[in-house]
Amino acid sequence: MFALEDKHFNACHIFAEASLQTIAILVESATAVFCPKGKIIFAQGDPATEIAVIVTGKVGAKWISPDGREVLFNDHLPGDAAGCASVLISRPRTLSCIAVADSRIIKVSGSLLNAIIEKDRRVAANIITHLASVQRYQTQRIYEFSVYPVRHRIRLELLRLADVSAANRKTADSRALTFEIPKHQDIASKVITHREAVTRELRALSTAGIISTKRNKIRVIDLHRLRELCQI
Repeated sequence: MFALEDKHFNACHIFAEASLQTIAILVESATAVFCPKGKIIFAQGDPATEIAVIVTGKVGAKWISPDGREVLFNDHLPGDAAGCASVLISRPRTLSCIAVADSRIIKVSGSLLNAIIEKDRRVAANIITHLASVQRYQTQRIYEFSVYPVRHRIRLELLRLADVSAANRKTADSRALTFEIPKHQDIASKVITHREAVTRELRALSTAGIISTKRNKIRVIDLHRLRELCQI
């Protein structure tokens, strides 16, 4: 548990432009929760009764097959809201959300979210934009899975990570672009392949002088060449 404040909701994409009244209601009614790494926040197939706003840490949205195979659909970072679609259409969860790192989250009930949407048009507009962005991202991924070979999908995922790092640091300078790399198995799960393929491709990019790796960090030496490799 941690004390809820206005700033927690102001930093969330869907509540960033909410009215003062809406923020006050959220602070009063939402629930703050600490989720240690590995904790299941939502389980696939569960009733969708609430959303999770990520305050700190990282949450992975995964599809898990009956035989235990995992496909990582998305990573939710601070400021993101997870689980909106299922709540809005009152359908069971299609994905599990699991804390990838120790995380602080805020749970907002579906009934409260729907009441806010009815009264605060700015929140409603932000949720529409959020869901449209998710749909666009998933459509792009379906296209990649259907068209591109594994090594190209790995490069695209690496480029996405580099772009996120550049955006967070407000720089386009590839010489300064160093970021923590997910486990090879996590990348493999996201692009639907095996860990060995990820290791092999990262080694090839390192040999080509495009990236360098050290411990759990990766440094993009030549972002321009990486972008060129991602163009077919």
